[in-house]
Parts: sequence; structure tokens; C-alpha cells
Amino acid sequence: MFRANLYGIVGVSSIGKTFRVSKNRTSEFPADTKFQVENSTQNDGFYTVEISTYDSPNEETVITVKETIAGNTIDGDIYRPEPGAS
Repeated sequence: MFRANLYGIVGVSSIGKTFRVSKNRTSEFPADTKFQVENSTQNDGFYTVEISTYDSPNEETVITVKETIAGNTIDGDIYRPEPGAS
């Protein structure tokens, strides 16, 4: 089954509390957006965006979250439901 709004994680920093996804996705991850990490080794769970910025040299969006990130294993996906979806 295809899921819209699914982003592969290409970088993680537990110290920096960041996830990275490919391309410029900042408009899809504004402050206070909630999302779920799934299919990861250490970081499955729900997170809230503090801020997202675009790292243009690497063509990645850096998503800083409010919650603690358990580990630095780079795997899994971010699922961001459509606003208003239950």
C-alpha cells in the first residue's frame, strides 16, 4: 500500500535532536507539526517539530524536534498525516 506523506530518513542526530530527509521539505514541516517515525531501529514514536531548515549543499531538510531522540541509527521513515486526518 502506498502512503502519501512518507519520507525516508537520511540522517539522525540524538544530540542535535534532528532528523534529515531528502529535498526541501520545510513547507511540509512547519513548527508544531506532529509526525511519526516508523520502521526504525531505535526512534519509532511521535515527535513535534521545533523548526525545519533547508541544508542546500546537501539537498536535505533538517527537522529539529522538541522530544528526545533515542539513537543515531539512520533508518526508518517519517509519516506526516494530512492536517485534520485522524
